[in-house]
This record gives sequence, structure tokens and C-alpha cells, in this order.
Amino acid sequence: MPTTTATKQSRKAATSASETIREAGRTAGANMWGLSLSAYEDLFQGQAFSAAQKMQSMTLDFTKRCLEKQTDFAMRRWNDDLEFASSISECRDPKDATEAVQGFYNRMFDAYQEHFTSQSELLQNCVTESLSTADELRDTATELGKEAGKTAEKAANDAGKAKAA
Repeated sequence: MPTTTATKQSRKAATSASETIREAGRTAGANMWGLSLSAYEDLFQGQAFSAAQKMQSMTLDFTKRCLEKQTDFAMRRWNDDLEFASSISECRDPKDATEAVQGFYNRMFDAYQEHFTSQSELLQNCVTESLSTADELRDTATELGKEAGKTAEKAANDAGKAKAA
């Protein structure tokens, strides 16, 4: 599966937030909500795990729907092929055979066009949902990174005040 720009950005944001949280955790205690910096990291890891589960679930659901549609399509095409073979064998006039062949190819073209349109819509929906989930994860990482930075800054200021006193 190719790595998209959004995926790369999400990974970068997640790594950056995690590094910020770890660095801040070395010097900080608890913030005004009583969360230590390690709690921010736990929150982020939980969000990342949830996002991965959501993407996996969407991918499996997409795969299942694609395979079901592919199977249905193949069965319809196979039945149409058999019906065509039967109808062409019953033709006694070349004009009837020509009409049967033309009808068969028209139905086949329409069936393939409908099938590929349906499959591309499914793929587009899956990609859109995956990108949306990646954006949510990136936003969460950014928010948690900012909060962890504030906590680290506060802890550093508190430590500086304690040394001065």
C-alpha cells in the first residue's frame, strides 16, 4: 500500500508529539488537570491504537465488500456467457446471430462499466475515510504535543523558581 503525504505527515506529527512528550516528561510533574507527561503519551498511544484499529476495520470492510461485488459480477458475467452460448447456438439466420452477438457485447460493456464504477467508488470511500482518520490522529498528536509542551514549560518554570528560592 503506497504511503500518502497525509500518512507521512501523520507519522511525522505522531513522532514529534511522542518525542516532545518524552523530553518534557524528564523534567515535568503534573499539570493543572493532574496529568503527568507520561499520561499524555498514554493518551496519544491510545489514540494511535484506536486510529489503527479503525483503519484496519475499514480496510477489512472495504475488502469484503469489494470481493462480494467481484464475486457477484463474475457470476453474472458467467451466466450471461452461458446464455449467450445457448442463444447463439439456436440462431438459424446470420442476422439473428449478429443481433445476439451485438446484444451480448453491449450488455458486457455495460456490466464492466457499472462494475468498475462501483469498485472505484468503494476505493474512493475507503481512501477518504483513511485520510480522515489520519487527519484526526495528526490533530490529536498536535494537541497533545502542545499540552505536553505547556506542562513541561510550567514544570521548568516551577523548577527555576524553586532553585531561586
